[in-house]
Formats: sequence, structure tokens, C-alpha cells
Amino acid sequence: MTRGLCLVFISILVGVATGGGCAAPRRLQLEPGVDAKRRPLETGVYATADDFEAGRLLGTVACRSVSKPVDRNSFRGASFIELPGPNRRTRYPRAAVYGFRACDGSDVRFVRDDNFRVVRATPIYLYAHERTVVVGKTRRIVTDYGFSVSVVDSVRPLSMDALKAAYPENHRFHDLLDLAFRNNDELMQYDDFHHEYRVARLLRGTLP
Repeated sequence: MTRGLCLVFISILVGVATGGGCAAPRRLQLEPGVDAKRRPLETGVYATADDFEAGRLLGTVACRSVSKPVDRNSFRGASFIELPGPNRRTRYPRAAVYGFRACDGSDVRFVRDDNFRVVRATPIYLYAHERTVVVGKTRRIVTDYGFSVSVVDSVRPLSMDALKAAYPENHRFHDLLDLAFRNNDELMQYDDFHHEYRVARLLRGTLP
């Protein structure tokens, strides 16, 4: 993952729009690594998008009490979500729940039969999706990135064109995207100084 600070003139533009500061994100800032100290080591499900927004977990199980911790790739393609426990197991229909929290602190949203790890929440939701590709006789993991405008909006591939289409009237955001990024591969750049993804910071500076 490429990292870098914003260009000086981009920082100035965004600084003016945000009053020179950076509003704190809702609660998620999990990249470039999960901060385990900020998260209890427990797993559970988010029944609804509202529960996810509020951080309300159902069926919580302490990760230290299970032999096989729930990871961010758990439950892919499963009909039911079955949380492990020392004395009991709690089952939820996958189609009826929004997602879950893994034992490494990651939040995961279910999209059809697949898992999308929530990398960042408001003002734009960023997701990471891992898939296996075969090149010759070699199998490797590739990470694709996506976004959604809201917690319930459909997940779209992260690209310059898709971002502009998602905010069709926000021409200032369009211009800042063109100035800040040369291609789609740079859209997940992380601003170490402001502790935020650049694309989220640019968008926030253009919102009312």
C-alpha cells in the first residue's frame, strides 16, 4: 500500500474547507493496521446497519475462550453464522445480519456471499475484499478496495470514475480527486500526519 502526505496545495485547499482541522472519524480507523488496544477482544454479530453504526454486538463471545478465533474471512458462503463458545453456540441466518466483528478487531460487512472488511467509516465507507487468484501454478491473495456512500448503500469498486458518479454534484470533490491522485491505485493512500485516508479527508472538506 502506497502512503504519502497530501501535496502542499491540496492540504491548503482542504484545510481552508475544514477550518484547518480534521474532524474525528466516527469510530473506525483500522488501517494501516488494527489498533487492538482500542478494541475488546471479543467477537459477535451486527444484526442491522444501525447496530453497526452504534457498535452494538449480539451474541458476543470472548476470543480468549475459544480454540479457533473468528477471523475476517470466517462465514464466507455460509447459510448460518455460528459463533463459537465454550459452553454454547449461537446461530444467526447470514442473510438476516449485517456483519460481524472478528477477533483481530476488524469489522466485516456481508455483501451477498462474500466478506468486505470495513476499513473506514464516515464520511465515506471504505472496504477491503480479499480474493485468491491463480497465476500459473501459484496461488496468491489479492486485495480489492471498494466504497459506499452510506452504511447501507451498495459497495462499489473504488475508482476515480465511481467516486465522481457517487457524488455527481460535488464538482469541488471531482477537482480535488484529479489534483490529488494520478490513478485508481493511489486512492487508498494514507495520510500519516492527519491519521486519515486522503480520499476521506478530501471529501470531508467539500461537504456542507
